Amino acid sequence: MIRLTDVQKEYENGTHALRGVTMEVNDGEFVFLVGPSGSGKSTIIKLLTGEVLPSGGRLMINGFNLNNISDRQIPLLRRSIGVIFQDFRLIEKKTVYENLSFAMRAVGSSPREAKKRIPYVLKLVGLDGKANQFPNQLSGGEQQRVAIARALVNNPYTIIADEPTGNLDPARSLEIMMLLERINQLGTTVLVVTHEKDLVNKFQKRVITLERGIVVSDGIGYNMRLGAMRRHDFGYFFHEGVVNLFSHGFMSFAAVGITVACLLVMGTFSLVAYNVNEQLRQLESENEILAFVDDTLTEAQGRSLQSAVEAVPNVRSVRFITREEACETFEKKYEGKYALGDLDPEILRDRFAIKVIDLGRMEETREAVKKVTGIADARADENLAEGFITLRNVAGVVCIALIAILLVVSVFIISNTIKLTTFDRRDEIAIMKMVGATNGFIRWPFVYEGFIIGLLSAGVAFGLQWLLYATVARSISVSDALNLFSVVDFATIWKPVALVFVGVGMLVGVGGSLTAIRKFLQVWKRRAAAHENKTSIARGGRVPVCLRCARGGPDAAATAAADGLRRHPSGHRQAEKGIQRALKQKERGEQAAQRAQKGQGQHAQAQGAARSADRPHQRGDRQHRAADRAV
Repeated sequence: MIRLTDVQKEYENGTHALRGVTMEVNDGEFVFLVGPSGSGKSTIIKLLTGEVLPSGGRLMINGFNLNNISDRQIPLLRRSIGVIFQDFRLIEKKTVYENLSFAMRAVGSSPREAKKRIPYVLKLVGLDGKANQFPNQLSGGEQQRVAIARALVNNPYTIIADEPTGNLDPARSLEIMMLLERINQLGTTVLVVTHEKDLVNKFQKRVITLERGIVVSDGIGYNMRLGAMRRHDFGYFFHEGVVNLFSHGFMSFAAVGITVACLLVMGTFSLVAYNVNEQLRQLESENEILAFVDDTLTEAQGRSLQSAVEAVPNVRSVRFITREEACETFEKKYEGKYALGDLDPEILRDRFAIKVIDLGRMEETREAVKKVTGIADARADENLAEGFITLRNVAGVVCIALIAILLVVSVFIISNTIKLTTFDRRDEIAIMKMVGATNGFIRWPFVYEGFIIGLLSAGVAFGLQWLLYATVARSISVSDALNLFSVVDFATIWKPVALVFVGVGMLVGVGGSLTAIRKFLQVWKRRAAAHENKTSIARGGRVPVCLRCARGGPDAAATAAADGLRRHPSGHRQAEKGIQRALKQKERGEQAAQRAQKGQGQHAQAQGAARSADRPHQRGDRQHRAADRAV
């Protein structure tokens, strides 16, 4: 059942599309809605399908109250309605069968259900044998029959036909109307919106006439039994993601190329940072404390001190070095220095080379070693140790910052690439929403597309990264100038690197897809709501209030709607902020108007004072002229 009670609709630009429309269409009825262009027929269709909300009055269709319907209920409403468009709105890249299957899968039907239902509907509209043809291979009348089949395929309670014969010749138009009449005889409510009065007169059906948003002739609900959406259909969504990937070849290639480039740059920075960190660790491991044994102790007595030194906190390892070994090391270090030739080992001491766990406690450890009985002195370069710590921390922070920046850039780029894809598929998305698909169903194919792009990009980037890393490592190993640097073998780290590439690639792909489709589905809705609120306040109307905020049940909500209140899709907090901003702007405008009025009053007072001051001067002039005449 369709019931409109004193329904009004005013658009942002001030146009009154509907001015108190009251009409009722019973279940199983066939009704024509006629009227000239601009009479409000298209507005009624938008109201019935939930595209716009009424400015006032009450609107019911198939058991749904459109005055306080929630966003989650709109897809359920649209599943109970089949809409036939004047321009067909078929997906050119899909066959007739795929167009109908697309509409069924969008509301959660299984492939088995589609295989049973679609042949029946095609036979009903006279298109059996055309299932595998594309829309551009069909005539205009056949394309309109496909549009009717798509509206019927989900077995709706109501069919709304928007100018179904507008692009057809008279013979084809008559065939389409006879088909709609046959569908009505099967028990489906049919509402045909048209302006062709001659065609309407050939059918003995009820006619409602609109003129300038008012019903000038005639004027006459349903417990929904809609099934829940099926569980997540991995196969269908994955298939749609693959189809999307290949159907948008250039944009998909651009998305993969950009993601590969970002992953490659990010991976290069990460591997450079990893090698720098390993090099610093190696240099840290070479930084040690030298503890000199007292000269009065023999070599055996000096070795016996090792256990006492190892017991000092923060000591990792201890190695005893004899005088002869120290002398040999000294001579190798200063080889070619003739002044140091034939050095007597007796001038050197036995010593311990001590490596520590934490370089930051180097000085504390050195002082503790000096206190060991038998140790004459202990030396260490604390400044060098602090330098290593600072360099390692700075390198870590820089690496994390660069990776974070590249990650954000990658998500931004992939988001804009997916955004282009969603824009290219805007007609398909519009059809999905009109047949009752939820935002989640619309979002999943793009998520899988982003997942595939991320996975494919990760594989390509990982292969290129391995090749680049091996080439650079080989160049460093054969270079005399760079042989001091040691490069970690990629074969020892390829598994964690591969996991990171796959994880980041999937994160970038899926994150970019979610960001893009979320903005595509929501941003224009929010802008429209904000614009409507501002327009209403600017005209001096009531402040827009969310219907969910209204108290007292459905009647209170309906009354609020009749008084000009609006729903808001962006949440109570955001709506209240917008309302507060609008009220402040209105208050500032009123204050400015008051100041202007006050200024005008002061200006008038000043003019009056000037005229009063000018009167004595005028009298003096008259007396002067009289004196002149007397003389």
